[in-house]
Amino acid sequence: MRLAFWHSSCCQTPQFLIQNTLPPQICLSAHVMSHLEAAIQATIDRTTTSDPYLAEMEVTSTLDKHVDRIYQLTSFYDPTTSVWSPRPGLDQASDGVEPVSISSFSVVTWNVDFMQPRRHMRLQAILSYLQTSIIDLSANAIPTIILLQEVDETVFKTLLERPFIRDFYEVTDTHCAAYATVTLIPKSLTKCVIGVFRTVFPSSLMGRDALYVDFMMSPILEGSQQDGEIIRVVNTHLESLRGKSDSARIKQLGSIARSLVSVDIYGGLVGGDMNAIGPDDKGLPERLGLVDAWTACPPTHIDNEADVEAARVEQREIEGHTWGYQPTSIYPPRRLDKILLAGHLKTIGIERIGVGLKVDSTVESDCDWASDHYGLFAQIQVAAPPVKQRPK
Repeated sequence: MRLAFWHSSCCQTPQFLIQNTLPPQICLSAHVMSHLEAAIQATIDRTTTSDPYLAEMEVTSTLDKHVDRIYQLTSFYDPTTSVWSPRPGLDQASDGVEPVSISSFSVVTWNVDFMQPRRHMRLQAILSYLQTSIIDLSANAIPTIILLQEVDETVFKTLLERPFIRDFYEVTDTHCAAYATVTLIPKSLTKCVIGVFRTVFPSSLMGRDALYVDFMMSPILEGSQQDGEIIRVVNTHLESLRGKSDSARIKQLGSIARSLVSVDIYGGLVGGDMNAIGPDDKGLPERLGLVDAWTACPPTHIDNEADVEAARVEQREIEGHTWGYQPTSIYPPRRLDKILLAGHLKTIGIERIGVGLKVDSTVESDCDWASDHYGLFAQIQVAAPPVKQRPK
């Protein structure tokens, strides 16, 4: 059911709208309900004198069409039984969800390549690299969320047997039908997860979708802890190739962008393989209201300050290529992989990772790359809203 009936929404309460939109098995805590109710009421208040069509669209975007969402549970490794078990989620009472105080977090996104042989060894190389060179697993470290694409059905065993994954992470999936996106959630953040779901892209001929994880976090702003806010992190792999896929990618990223700029989302992030290979892909995130984390961070080695603006676009684009080198291709290198932000999230820093990474560094072969993609590692700050937007 849609969360919008313009002729009746103004005389219905936010509670009525939520209860008639959410599937019956979904049970939200009172804390989460209060935030959603306030967001919906604010939207209704803003749109009572607006054009009916625009008003309906805005109210609808507050809570997306839940009928299109496929909810799922995360899984954790239970050392007492030596199995990965589903953690009770939104199909049960979620009153125990408490916001986690946070000022920043990190994100890794990586397409691990399901097509090339030696999948198990290649994934092992990637996980070893992440553990030893990228992710800080020490106590009180900034949590790092991992977004993986093209995880083949045959390598889940490799992923789930990794000791540091078992000890420090929960996973959104423990199997798949062919290959899929998988998000790894640090255990320090799992207690504030309020929703995990997928939305299938109707425009996809390749079975692509978006994997969402919603967190209830309390931003630490100006030294003080704020009320709980929803931070949404999306993992995706947009349509490949050219032709009809060009328009499909616009629709796919557009549907994600709309969910990230909803009024109930304090800050949103989408990371993954954006397959930005067509002319319409250039500048698409910005047209959809998203901030490209890579281009938002200027180059660090520009000699002439007068050239900063021109270099920001050209130089950063080249430096950001994540595909086309491992191995080289008849197609030009591209910046296929991106991390895009919305709301009150800001990039502190971002870098390519896995450049030159091989299964065996002593082997001179174009068939031994850990992946045909580089990964991205970004540090994200949960920023303060403008003063005029802060609650009284």
